Amino acid sequence: MWETPHRLTDHESTDESTDWGIASNSGPHLCKNDRGSGRPGAAGSQRMEHAERLPQTEAPTSETPETQLASTSSELHRRRSHRRGRSRNELHDRIEVLEKQRLLLSVASGALAVLGLGLGVGLFLTHSAASDARAASDAQRGRLELGMRESAAQLAVVQHNLREAQERVAELVNERLPGLGALVLGRPIPIGQHFIRDITFDEVRDATREGIEYKLVIENTSSSPIKPDLSVQLFDAVGVQLGSSRPIEMRGDEAPLLRAGEIRSYFAVFDPPGSKLPAYFRIIASR
Repeated sequence: MWETPHRLTDHESTDESTDWGIASNSGPHLCKNDRGSGRPGAAGSQRMEHAERLPQTEAPTSETPETQLASTSSELHRRRSHRRGRSRNELHDRIEVLEKQRLLLSVASGALAVLGLGLGVGLFLTHSAASDARAASDAQRGRLELGMRESAAQLAVVQHNLREAQERVAELVNERLPGLGALVLGRPIPIGQHFIRDITFDEVRDATREGIEYKLVIENTSSSPIKPDLSVQLFDAVGVQLGSSRPIEMRGDEAPLLRAGEIRSYFAVFDPPGSKLPAYFRIIASR
């Protein structure tokens, strides 16, 4: 009779695999139940998958000290070469940065030099313009001062000549008309004759008339009463008579007497003809 082959359960296969051993570094072993078929069983497949998931450890190498020293020297040389290359790159980058900064400094220095040159030229032109303007102003002021001095000298000459001419005319007028006095406005002119203390001339102007007003101050220094009778004659600058005038109080036969020691003022207004102004006067006493 034929017997049906007994199938191993998972538990039994595990136990048997434990007895037979699992995969090692040299590869998987055949299980007991393979029966020389050359194929791994189920347990062997599991063990092979587990072995593939395990980290592979390097096989120990048999190196000599000289080989290790050469390897270490090579590694140090590589690291030094790497550091030197990185240092060269950093140095190159730093040199590029310095070159850029130097270029920027050169550009900035050039711009500052151009700006300084422009400012210098501007200041020079401004100073030159100011100097030219000052020189022109000084020259013009000098010409004006010279012109003013010349004008003042000419005016002094003219005034001197005018005074000489007036004095000459006055001499001629006094030679032809003795007893004339210079007419001055606004201040008393001493007389000292015919009981007349002084006379004052003033210019008057209102809506009805325009002329010369005079005031006579008479003082009776005698011991008896007097009845003054006076008239004032006016002349122009060349001795031409413009007219004569008598105070109102002395007109007519009813003129009041002036007692001894008495002082009285008499007024009158003279209207010169045209626009001529009197320059001389003369007082005529009737008695």
